Amino acid sequence: GYSNGGQMALRLGLEAPQLVKGVASIAANLPAPDNMACKVATEPARFVAFIEGSKDPVNPYEGGQAALFGMGNRGTVLSANDSAKWFANLLKLTTAPAATSLAEVAGVSAQQQDWQAGDGHVRLVSIIGGGHTVPQAAYSFPRILGATYQSDAVLESLVKMFTSAQ
Repeated sequence: GYSNGGQMALRLGLEAPQLVKGVASIAANLPAPDNMACKVATEPARFVAFIEGSKDPVNPYEGGQAALFGMGNRGTVLSANDSAKWFANLLKLTTAPAATSLAEVAGVSAQQQDWQAGDGHVRLVSIIGGGHTVPQAAYSFPRILGATYQSDAVLESLVKMFTSAQ
């Protein structure tokens, strides 16, 4: 899910994981404790991916208040890193991940971190210099949303992650 759809995907993965193999959230961090309305299932989704732009003007990469350009307060969110770590801890994936750098495209780069074990996988892809966009080669989002990582590598890696899921 992208943006609000990412929030919905996270909620689905927490509250009704039997309906999905896993969830991918693009430009949407996990709500902070003061903003969390989810009732976490006994067995939440075991495959979770976050794709987050470091210069997102709507969903703050470092956490804080999510808002539409300063208006329409959406509540507070955890940082991208804390969102991924929260799920990794919940799933008891405690091995510290190594970061893998992906190719730089037009001044925007991507870095991937994976926490995984046989029965679970959490991935954080940080789009360094990216905005509130979906990384893809075919379309560049409006400039007001920030830079788009114009490569399909991130989305292709998600397909591999979810198709290899047990």
